[in-house]
Amino acid sequence: MQKWKNNLITFSGTLVLTFLLSLFLTSDISLFAFMSKLNVANDFHISDFYSRVVNEENPKLDENIAIIDIAGCSRSEIADIIAEIETYNPAAIGIDILFKEKSDSVSDNKLVNAINSCENIVLATLTGNATDEYTRSEYFSDSISDKNNYGNVALETTSKLPTGVVRNFRFHYPAGNSGSLPSFAAQLVKKAFPDKYAENAELNYIYYPGQDYYVYTPTDMTDFGAEMKDRIKGRIVLLGNYSGNDDLHRTPISEATYGLRIHAAIISTILSNHYVTEIPSYGSWLIAILICTMIILLKLALQTKKYGAFAVRICQILLIALSVLIGCYIFKDLRIVIDINKIVLMLLLGILSMDIWTGIYGFYSDMRERKKLKHTKQD
Repeated sequence: MQKWKNNLITFSGTLVLTFLLSLFLTSDISLFAFMSKLNVANDFHISDFYSRVVNEENPKLDENIAIIDIAGCSRSEIADIIAEIETYNPAAIGIDILFKEKSDSVSDNKLVNAINSCENIVLATLTGNATDEYTRSEYFSDSISDKNNYGNVALETTSKLPTGVVRNFRFHYPAGNSGSLPSFAAQLVKKAFPDKYAENAELNYIYYPGQDYYVYTPTDMTDFGAEMKDRIKGRIVLLGNYSGNDDLHRTPISEATYGLRIHAAIISTILSNHYVTEIPSYGSWLIAILICTMIILLKLALQTKKYGAFAVRICQILLIALSVLIGCYIFKDLRIVIDINKIVLMLLLGILSMDIWTGIYGFYSDMRERKKLKHTKQD
């Protein structure tokens, strides 16, 4: 009976101590406050780890999207490409270029005519200008100048720093006194596939891994000829910079991802309607506590065995590996993010906490026994 009582006290004390140490090490307090600043600068989230691991698998082509790399093309060439694409009956055309300044009149008129002839087109814009509600060219027709043909191409980072990681998107962004302006990707989905469009007001994760897209150059359009109709018909066609060193951003899957690739990933996320959800912090802590309970109970059961310590260490390593593996599969198949940092930390601290608790409790027991023995001798 006394053994069970001691084991229960050891188990309870170890679990509480493990949780408190883990909570301390993950909190923005004391000597570890500087870690929070480093984390903001590095801008790491556990979903980034999942994305990198899952992205190693063979990606699948998203049949709904085609990308045309028009980096280095003149406005006249862009106009020809737009006019040709329009003849192939795309679901929608998105142009990720800000035509803020005029060029020569011939090229500008040609571009204007090509854009004005498109039925479903979305032009890139930015909001937040002090004088204008959103940035747009002044020389398109009234129909194209309408807000329904513009989408905000701004990419926000969780850290709010330009060097931060782009992992989230919104359906709408503030646009001065006019209320809001849809994101570039969301507006394209709304125009191309209104039956699949279902917006929400939340800040949503962009699901990057396991996806790839058809990417063509102006030369490909010439070489493939009539085949390009089948490659473009019924798809969302994105035009923009997909080569060179411009418009590159940090994402969970790469340190340098083209903005056009990010917009494509947002479109894929909206069309699939499989949004990534994150288990609340208390949920991750609960899972970590339950798994840590297993290793502590195992330690108590095997501590008197000859190879008990070795077996516990092996199980500790296996549980950590299993937690990482399961976390990756849950992210891939269910789009759910579990913070395995807490699980790994509690598993690593579990045995250490038991040694600390055993020492503290042993010291306390010895002190109590000595005090009891002293009283006995006095009596």
